[in-house]
Amino acid sequence: MSALWNEIVRLVAEHPVAQGVGLVALVATCLSYQARTTRGIALRQAVGAFFWTTHMLLLGAWTGGLLNFLGLVRSGIYSQRGSRAWASRPFWPWLFGALCVAAAAWAGLSQGEGPRLLLSLAAQCLGCYALWTTRVRLARFLLVAVSLLWLAYDVLSGSIPGTACEVLGQLSLYVAIVRDFRALRFLPLREAPELEDAAADWFHGKWRVPREAYEACMGAYLRRETELGWYLCLDGRRIVGGLGVVENDFHDRKDLAPNVCAVYTEEAYRRRGIAGRLLDMAVEDLRARGISPVYLLTDHVGFYERYGWEYLCPARSDGEANPSRMYVHR
Repeated sequence: MSALWNEIVRLVAEHPVAQGVGLVALVATCLSYQARTTRGIALRQAVGAFFWTTHMLLLGAWTGGLLNFLGLVRSGIYSQRGSRAWASRPFWPWLFGALCVAAAAWAGLSQGEGPRLLLSLAAQCLGCYALWTTRVRLARFLLVAVSLLWLAYDVLSGSIPGTACEVLGQLSLYVAIVRDFRALRFLPLREAPELEDAAADWFHGKWRVPREAYEACMGAYLRRETELGWYLCLDGRRIVGGLGVVENDFHDRKDLAPNVCAVYTEEAYRRRGIAGRLLDMAVEDLRARGISPVYLLTDHVGFYERYGWEYLCPARSDGEANPSRMYVHR
């Protein structure tokens, strides 16, 4: 134990600035694993990658520095996926994978880093897919493997913050994985496309609109034919709340579009802010895609006002004699 402590003291004394920068990177990376969406993970990973790049270069770990720089660019692009068409192109993981291989080959030939470069190469290539997938739970499991590879590289590179980061990162990932199974999760259907059939069944059971109508809307959303999405609250793998966005929610004001529809929370889960969080998620997601304002038709009075919605005008649902209330969120 004393030998290990002496080695830590030596490394800090030799590279105080590098280790300090690495400490900042450590915090940013550990926080990234707690993000609830793959976009959130990518954004925080981009911040961490900036500081890891600086840290590795200060230590003379050129492969780690170069690959972290590629990780910075990659995470920045991935974070725009879904809101920018160019960032959603399927070639990005392949491009960054190829760049990682080229960077590792350069480092191996010109810098003589030896076998450890294979660890950083494997970590970055696997990370290219881990952060690209829209399935948050799968991304976390893949990031466990990525973290283990970086742990080995950091130990061989003499990076104290890097080693500490991956140890703490493993703990952070395990906490997030356990939380995914136990806590409520809020996510767009695009982040869990395997739930399409279950979601169609769930909404059909709540509103008695033909299941085929939900399948058509969800299918178009998942195929990116439209940005009008569907949003779910999950308890484990069970859907306990949800809503959708469609062009028109069966009313006579066709000019007021798009419309939030099918807002529902299971009775046992009400009064926990689920509907409000789903509404906020939908509005923010649409605004990020340049879609605003958004409208909503309801008979409720006083509920939607809590979440920033304003009464706009009366509107009549198809087949109804009396008008309902049209709300807008600007």
